[in-house]
Amino acid sequence: MNFKQTFFTGLILLISFYSFGQDPYSHRLKSLRTTSLETAKTYCSGESIPSGSRHKIVILGKKLEVGKIYFIKPFRNYDPKYYYVLSATPGDNFFDDEDEVIDASAVLSGPIFCDQDDDGVEDGIDNCPNQPGPASNNGCPVATDYDLSLSAGDIFTYSNCFDCSNPLSVLGSKKHILYTGNSIQVQFTVKNKGEAVSEPVKIRFYMSKNKDSKFGVQATSKAISLPSIAPGGSYLTNPSFSYSSDFPVDLGSYYLVIDVEPGSKDKNTSNNYKSIPVKVETFGRSSLLFSNEIKSIHVFEQPYTVSIYNASGFLIAQKTLATKEEEESFVQSVPKGFYIVKNGTDTYKIVRE
Repeated sequence: MNFKQTFFTGLILLISFYSFGQDPYSHRLKSLRTTSLETAKTYCSGESIPSGSRHKIVILGKKLEVGKIYFIKPFRNYDPKYYYVLSATPGDNFFDDEDEVIDASAVLSGPIFCDQDDDGVEDGIDNCPNQPGPASNNGCPVATDYDLSLSAGDIFTYSNCFDCSNPLSVLGSKKHILYTGNSIQVQFTVKNKGEAVSEPVKIRFYMSKNKDSKFGVQATSKAISLPSIAPGGSYLTNPSFSYSSDFPVDLGSYYLVIDVEPGSKDKNTSNNYKSIPVKVETFGRSSLLFSNEIKSIHVFEQPYTVSIYNASGFLIAQKTLATKEEEESFVQSVPKGFYIVKNGTDTYKIVRE
């Protein structure tokens, strides 16, 4: 427990200043202790002010603050002590029995205030009196920890698995498909659930045989530099991965692992990664993904409408066609990206690279 300059002890003094053109202020003071440590033990611990002699002192040229503590060296035979100010009024005619008339220079220090956590912020205005913190934060510690988090509900995967749910949180036992001739797209959000701004870190991607494991093939060229995120903020990204350039693994079942590398002040590293179940299979034609049921050319008895939607579900192109060959040519005309195609009979997904 510390005492920041201004103190008080067990006597009450009335100090009055006059003469030499200085305005006099009459004070009633209560004498406390002779040392700051003794005074702090009493005053800052919340104990009531101890009984003790009271003094009437007039101080010339200085008005002390009521309810505060000052270290004062009166005249005569009094030793320097800490005094608690009971009252302060202008003039010297309020008391005709003052004990002292002293000059302002006799007030050696003050006002003194209690500062239990020794952070320089007075306990009376310190929102965290037992934890040191700067005045700019009302005496409370400044948060330094952050928490970068990945949630399954914030991860969406778009692949050749036509009956797979896009959100990872409701995928269940199904697995997304990465064909050897095509790609898979992932959209996810990283959130900062901590109380401080996060450090810039890397997001890396792995194709691993084991869940939540970085042992496997890393998509080195797809690493993302994650910038600093404010508390409560987030970062959205949607990388795509191809078999040939990112994950040239053997056919079979894997996990596409998203790993947000923890920084030095990330307080919870258990939520920095998520795994998406994926099957790597042989199939795919250039950059166009078709299901087996629709890849052959078929002539309809009458014209039909083909509608193309983007990943957000917005219609971007629509055309009336007569054959599957015309349909394939039409869907190949869209820009690079992930799309959903509906032709009135089938619904399927394509990735244009």
